[in-house]
Amino acid sequence: MIDVNKIPTPELDKLHEVKEDSQTIGEFLDWLTTERLTPIELCVQNRASRLHPCNIDITGLLSEYFEIDKNKAEEERLALLKAIRENQDTCKNAENHIKSPL
Repeated sequence: MIDVNKIPTPELDKLHEVKEDSQTIGEFLDWLTTERLTPIELCVQNRASRLHPCNIDITGLLSEYFEIDKNKAEEERLALLKAIRENQDTCKNAENHIKSPL
């Protein structure tokens, strides 16, 4: 069996630490973009500058602000899930051996 607690999860640990602050900031940004402000970005094409509306990736902004690598966090999630599944398979195999008639 794999000890899930021994799998390193630094990005997921950071996510857990900032969860409350991240949630609050995310809700505020969502409210701003839906109720009060239209985010804009500067677009420079052919030496002409103009502003146009843009979509904000709130999750991306929060990850950047809290210095969390979303790709590494996903890899850590997948590693945990794999270990949990492998442990379940091991338990099922043990159950089958216990239930087997002599």
